[in-house]
Amino acid sequence: MKISYLISLTIATVLLTGCGGEESGEAGTLVHNQGLNCAACHNGTVAEAIYLKSSGTIFTDLNATNYNMAKVANGYSLRLVLDTNATEVYSLGRGTGNFYRTVINAGVVTYTAQVLNAQGVVVNKSLTNSHNVARFNCNSCHVAGGLNGAPGRIVSFDYNASINQTTTGGTTAVAVPSFATDVLPILNAKCKSCHGTSGTFSITTSVTPYAGVASGVTTQGSSLINIQNAVNSPLLQKASGTITHGGGTILTTTSTQYQTVKNWISQGAKNN
Repeated sequence: MKISYLISLTIATVLLTGCGGEESGEAGTLVHNQGLNCAACHNGTVAEAIYLKSSGTIFTDLNATNYNMAKVANGYSLRLVLDTNATEVYSLGRGTGNFYRTVINAGVVTYTAQVLNAQGVVVNKSLTNSHNVARFNCNSCHVAGGLNGAPGRIVSFDYNASINQTTTGGTTAVAVPSFATDVLPILNAKCKSCHGTSGTFSITTSVTPYAGVASGVTTQGSSLINIQNAVNSPLLQKASGTITHGGGTILTTTSTQYQTVKNWISQGAKNN
């Protein structure tokens, strides 16, 4: 009985550890081969009996390196829209940012991949029907720099501004704002009088206005922009009076201007 128990324990340990196992990382994140080719291990062999038909990792940076836990997208998931108008929904993987599926619809020919946030909103997607049955092993092409036409990593924002977001269960579109034509005029009108010539957040004295906004830091050294959670961006928190701001509240959270800046950040805070 004791021998049987030890054998069972050994088998369970092998299945859990797989190719290198997993461990708790900083801030409670789970490290498990983020960015690597999942199928290299999860292929149904004796060493790793869990066979993954399709899998990958979602990052917050197109060029994130393997195991970069500072740039994995926590809580995001993937959905495939098949050319038959059916869908395949993925499960969150064993490591933070990872996703997987063990069974794929046998009839699928081409599909569109969609990245969803924790609220089920589509925040990024591939070109319509740009993928086929040969492209299920996501991390084999979605590497830093990209392979076989991939732009880089699968990311949690619309990197090429090609889509509109839709609200959960609704049809209201959220257009992708432009920094130059939508965001900068707001900052010029609301912030430039105090932040135009000095300070860590400077609109006019930087090489470009974008650099003064996207590269600016607070006195605590924190970035002004939080792409993963736009409302936690110090830029918005200060403007809305959520945190201490010498200029007081200049953008209410219900204003169109606040929403524009928030949407710009949510879409990757691009220099567009």
